[in-house]
Amino acid sequence: MTPRKELFIKLRDQLKTVPELELVDLFRNQYAGEDWTAALIRISSIQWGTMTQKVQEGTCTVDVIFYCRDGWMDQFAGTGDQEGGLIEIDVIDSIVDAVQFLKGDQFSPLEQSDEETEEQEMQGVMSYRIAFETKVYRDLKKKYSGRKLTLTP
Repeated sequence: MTPRKELFIKLRDQLKTVPELELVDLFRNQYAGEDWTAALIRISSIQWGTMTQKVQEGTCTVDVIFYCRDGWMDQFAGTGDQEGGLIEIDVIDSIVDAVQFLKGDQFSPLEQSDEETEEQEMQGVMSYRIAFETKVYRDLKKKYSGRKLTLTP
């Protein structure tokens, strides 16, 4: 399994523990103003560097993009929200709590590095990006293979 695939699978499984999220998936620009809440995972960039012993280490940035209807609890679900429709902020905090310090076999613990509101063209949809950084590791294919030589005098 590649580091990118392990990172996505572990993140997806961890985000599925947040009960308010109805969809957790790889980011493919697929959210089009639906009425469900979603956390889409985007592995933004990896800057690779080759190390000794045929191992590569990379600094990886992962974005979790949270989508929901703006004020969905109060306006769309028909329920009362004593906090004025700001439950989205609690969901963002739950996402950070679930992902912060998550680690795998091929990546070091994730640490939150940035967050901001995403520019959104859809009316009534809230979109928020939470960025995490980690170090990823992978073994390289050997350039040369060993051969046994027999010398005759």
